[in-house]
Amino acid sequence: MDRRSGLFKAGEGLLALSLIGLLVALFQTWWTVHWIVPPIVQPPPVTINGFSGWGWLSAASWILLTVSLGRVLAAQIRHGSATRLEGKVLSVTTLVGGVIELAGSLLHIATAPRTHIAVPGQYVRIAAGPDIAIAYGLTIIASGILMFVASRGWSPVQPLPADSDQLTAAGDRGGTDA
Repeated sequence: MDRRSGLFKAGEGLLALSLIGLLVALFQTWWTVHWIVPPIVQPPPVTINGFSGWGWLSAASWILLTVSLGRVLAAQIRHGSATRLEGKVLSVTTLVGGVIELAGSLLHIATAPRTHIAVPGQYVRIAAGPDIAIAYGLTIIASGILMFVASRGWSPVQPLPADSDQLTAAGDRGGTDA
């Protein structure tokens, strides 16, 4: 396996782990609304997870990236390897999806306190969900960069290389397919 295909595989693995982490982050509590009233009439706190407000952008990004990664992995299982075009598309989709996820998390943080009706005795507390989502959004972007760097210069119709024998046969070392 050459350096470029190793980088691409590392990017795929990092993306898969990031998608699992992002899914967990979306189900975590992002905000909690509390009321300061006498204990006898105090309602329970309202919790908000990543599937609300701008957090839906993060959820849409998760769906986009899961489908994209699934397509490439299915092609690898079905045909033994995906085409390099699919690899390039996955790298660009990962970069775009990571930016969308970060935008969703940051917009959710910026607007969530303002989406609740402000009444005396009410306060909003941020939870760990947005921080986790931002961390995984950054790792998604990092995985996209890894895959993008690895896919530069690849011919789109050739299969993704799996080992050095395929690289030589595919002409990646300057040879031709004759």
